[in-house]
Amino acid sequence: MDYDYEDLADEYDVEDYGIEPSKSEYSHEGYSENISLRPPLYELFYHCLTPTVGEAAAHLGKVLFYCVVFRLVCDYGPKRLKNLTSIGCGIMVTYHFFGPLTWYLAANATISYLVLQVSTVVLNRGRGVLTAVTSVVFLFLCELFIVASQDWHTIRGAQMLISMKVISIGFDIDSNHLLSVPMPMDFFGYIFCVGTIIFGPWTRFSDYAMIGHNKLGIIHNILVTSWKSAVALFFLSISTCWSFWIAPNGSYKWSVAYRDALSFRSSHYFVSKMAEASSLTCNILQSKVKGAKKDDKKYENDSVSAEPIVITRPWSIELPRSLVEVVVHWNIPMHHWLRTYVFKNTRSLGTLPAILSTYAASAMLHGLNFQLAAVLFSLGIYTYTEHIFRTKLAFMINGCVGPRKCSDCTHALKESHFVVMIINFCFSLIVMFHLAYLGFTFNSAGSMEEEGYSMYHTLEKWRWLNFSSHWVVLFTFILASVM
Repeated sequence: MDYDYEDLADEYDVEDYGIEPSKSEYSHEGYSENISLRPPLYELFYHCLTPTVGEAAAHLGKVLFYCVVFRLVCDYGPKRLKNLTSIGCGIMVTYHFFGPLTWYLAANATISYLVLQVSTVVLNRGRGVLTAVTSVVFLFLCELFIVASQDWHTIRGAQMLISMKVISIGFDIDSNHLLSVPMPMDFFGYIFCVGTIIFGPWTRFSDYAMIGHNKLGIIHNILVTSWKSAVALFFLSISTCWSFWIAPNGSYKWSVAYRDALSFRSSHYFVSKMAEASSLTCNILQSKVKGAKKDDKKYENDSVSAEPIVITRPWSIELPRSLVEVVVHWNIPMHHWLRTYVFKNTRSLGTLPAILSTYAASAMLHGLNFQLAAVLFSLGIYTYTEHIFRTKLAFMINGCVGPRKCSDCTHALKESHFVVMIINFCFSLIVMFHLAYLGFTFNSAGSMEEEGYSMYHTLEKWRWLNFSSHWVVLFTFILASVM
């Protein structure tokens, strides 16, 4: 397998860790942060699990309620009420979570829509680039000069989702996937869709337009949504309570690092599963093309089906084969967005410029943050080094030990061979070590978590672990270079 952008760019989705509701929003007066000795289970239940799940369920119940209202209007009400209901329910939910900060979301959407219209009338081209520049400039101005740091950290995730939606519309019009700029009601209905405005995920405008046409059985919807919501709350309990009970403060430093990284990842799983539940409740389905490869440019002659959106696959991250597998399964819609609207549009410049452009786009959408940039840059080096080393090792021993499973394995030593299983298991342990090291930087109590992490915080966390992960990767790169 040739090393291409997918092995690198998908990992940029790790930045989504920092923009979602964290455990501190649901923890009971920071209970878990103050644990120095493992408390009795009954105390954990009453002081952490009960308030955490209860408060979260109260917030999430409101999101699902408005999703149900939107779904009923789309399925049984007049079609002309679809967009109006989407906007109304979306604004109600955003105001519940963000209060007056909702106006900044509306400002981002309104300015971007005006740019789409003006660029269409005046230039009739370049809408994707213009909307991207406009969105990034707006985000930077808000972060640096207009919005307080804590407030901006609260709405940054929703702002990024709005920007991704607007940019995708611009590029879809330029590539003729959309014939024209959507009408105002269609546009703002898509932007503020209650099923995606808070937790995500990003979806194409065409998927929103198909709401009410693609239908799943109501019983199936209820069962799957209930299951996903339960799984989300389970991961939230791990993030807030169980991880700190299993490895309380004062434990061995690598146990603490793994605990904090697990708490961080579990927070992401919580948000992702709630996003899957809310989008499914709204009957937002993802178009799947049969009979074509995902990189094909034309799908006209292929049948298209609609399936529930899958955002993340936790077990592929917690029990990883490789870092490449982790970044692929971390945030699948974000991966698709980066591949479609950034990498493919810059690939003519060469593979390396396309990779750098993808990194830059993801970093700019997530804001100005040294920690995120440092983790992303590290992951880029890690996945590239891992790819080189494991590809060379697979060739040397003629075994299936590459960063991804062989689709049609021609190696002498297959996946089930004892030696291959041992080698792949060792690589999995190394990946878990790297994830603990990188994820350790994302956990901190107090205002730092609410306002974003500083350069000092990131370097101090890594210094405490002796920069060991970076040293391992450097050794691996040197070893791969001489193989």
